[in-house]
Amino acid sequence: MTTIRKICCNDLFEITHMSMEQLTILGKEGIGFFPLEASLECMAKFSDYILVAVSPGNRIKGCNLVEAFIKIIEEKADKIDKVDHLEIWLPSTASEHTVNYLAQLGFTYEGKKLDGEVGSHKVLKKDLLGNRIAAAQS
Repeated sequence: MTTIRKICCNDLFEITHMSMEQLTILGKEGIGFFPLEASLECMAKFSDYILVAVSPGNRIKGCNLVEAFIKIIEEKADKIDKVDHLEIWLPSTASEHTVNYLAQLGFTYEGKKLDGEVGSHKVLKKDLLGNRIAAAQS
């Protein structure tokens, strides 16, 4: 059975065996891929926020940074009364795969907004008030 856990130092040696396609950054041109060296550096710096999937043979099957960041932000926002939603601005050139992935995490597409200096962005929003109301009722 595959287990999910935080990344540890020894995992950095195993990461080279897996596909690095999941580790993407948003650039002005849209989605770009980290080179392996930059990916490993990011994993080392932000190890508290990276989850890995480990197979029964103790092989790393994949990792996820976005979902861990969003969960942490939601937990922090839950402690602040005035935060009622999260909003993510993606470059207009961001792929549909990215938008669909964020939709799976509870974000809805709100449309495009124009920023004069940078260009247009796709805006995705996640309502946090529903989570608080459900928690208060239980």
